Amino acid sequence: MFKVATFNMLQYQSRAEQRLPLIVAGLIQEWPDLIALQEVSAEHATGIWLQQILNAVVARSGCGAEYRYVQQRNRRNAELSVGILARLPVHDQAWVDLQGQGRVALGITTEVAGIRFGFVSTHLFWEPDPAGEQARLYQAGLLCDWVAQTFPNTFAIIGGDFNTTPGSPTYTFLTERWASLFAEHRGAEPEWTAPTPLVPSPEGWRGTLDYLFKAPRTAPVRVVDARLFLHEPAPTDPSLYPSDHVGVLAALELTR
Repeated sequence: MFKVATFNMLQYQSRAEQRLPLIVAGLIQEWPDLIALQEVSAEHATGIWLQQILNAVVARSGCGAEYRYVQQRNRRNAELSVGILARLPVHDQAWVDLQGQGRVALGITTEVAGIRFGFVSTHLFWEPDPAGEQARLYQAGLLCDWVAQTFPNTFAIIGGDFNTTPGSPTYTFLTERWASLFAEHRGAEPEWTAPTPLVPSPEGWRGTLDYLFKAPRTAPVRVVDARLFLHEPAPTDPSLYPSDHVGVLAALELTR
């Protein structure tokens, strides 16, 4: 069994220095083998900092393999970069320009029990209006084609902040091709993944924007567990959360 996760870190803002220990604590509690990160601040090297802290804990405790970290900058705003932390082997990496707001997807080839597959982190276009949904739908098409071309003859796990809700055109397009790990295990997506009380919506809106998918839908992966994590506030401050998003975690087994 191995664990995969996705988490939007919310750039280097909104009490970032106070939030980072909460992120570390949540990751140490679960030790995901593959973590797709979004809004990693390349300017503040938060992904590298996170890798170093986690690996220091690994070295002290002897709890498994160290993490490798790979990153791809957003082409317009380095605060919106994407990254991957991997305790599994990293054989190679690739990325694609999603052609809008500087958004990109980053993928690695990794393996479990000698079976190689892809793992991807991405972050799609953000605007809540119809034009934004059309931009996301276009990016989803680019992403699906790129995943199929980059990881031929195998499967991929894709994690990210897709900025689209269940039932939307973009979600429908993706789930016609890919399967949501959370929904496959639980029967439906979570009620919400953003925003947390750290950065509440002025209108009180909450919805699900963050997903873990397997591609294709017939990928030889069984979901043992799927749940939210990094979803609790600091013990002494109910407004201090790890991010304005919560994380999504899945435990998987290969079926062949």
